[in-house]
Amino acid sequence: MIVRPYTDDDFPEIAEWGRRWGAKYSADQFPKVGFIVPGLAAYFLYQTDSTICFMENLISNREADPKQRAQAVDLVTMAIISSAQMLGYRVAYATTDVATVVVRALAQGAQARSKQTLLIKNLAHS
Repeated sequence: MIVRPYTDDDFPEIAEWGRRWGAKYSADQFPKVGFIVPGLAAYFLYQTDSTICFMENLISNREADPKQRAQAVDLVTMAIISSAQMLGYRVAYATTDVATVVVRALAQGAQARSKQTLLIKNLAHS
């Protein structure tokens, strides 16, 4: 199983995975830094101008073998963390409501924080 950098050519596959999970994506929602295991999973690094970055839009192929999918999620997660470290980030934030993702993150040394509220403002319609 090979993890590689995400390219814009991968977007149709990501969009299809999102559709299967009930999400609708547009290509401009994804940053330039991301990793993919084709056919299985992808994850993206949102960079800031501080020492904090965000790991978001973890997506997988719902129809893939669950064991392969889990292995691919681990690979893209490790690739994102490694990339963030090489870019000089000291803290990486991620949010999820998926219990298996929480368990996996805790096993990799993440710290869970509770009592947080997700605030979203659509700036395109302001």
